[in-house]
Amino acid sequence: GFGHPRRLVRDTARGLPSLLGTRAGRPRKLRHLAAEFLQWRIQEGCHSPEEDAAAAMRLYRRFRPQFELAVARAEERREEARRRRAAAAEAGDDGEGAEWGESDQVGPVGGAGEASG
Repeated sequence: GFGHPRRLVRDTARGLPSLLGTRAGRPRKLRHLAAEFLQWRIQEGCHSPEEDAAAAMRLYRRFRPQFELAVARAEERREEARRRRAAAAEAGDDGEGAEWGESDQVGPVGGAGEASG
């Protein structure tokens, strides 16, 4: 199949939800983004992949700094998650919770020998 490296992909539907808005967590339709931000009427009647590509590229160019900032932040989050997973693996933690050792065990509350009060 045809694909691009993840680091080069800029998704106009998901890339800028705070700027372009979303529909209840779902990506907005390209034709609505094109109409609102470019004043272009696309996808009327016959669907044209060329028209879609032109609109997506124009949206990217118009909001390039915001797209690149969003991509950089997402990459930082992925890298931080990788570091946390690596640190957990190195420590022997599977990320599902702490393993209990003898020093971590808690005895019964209010048992013999404890002061009540």
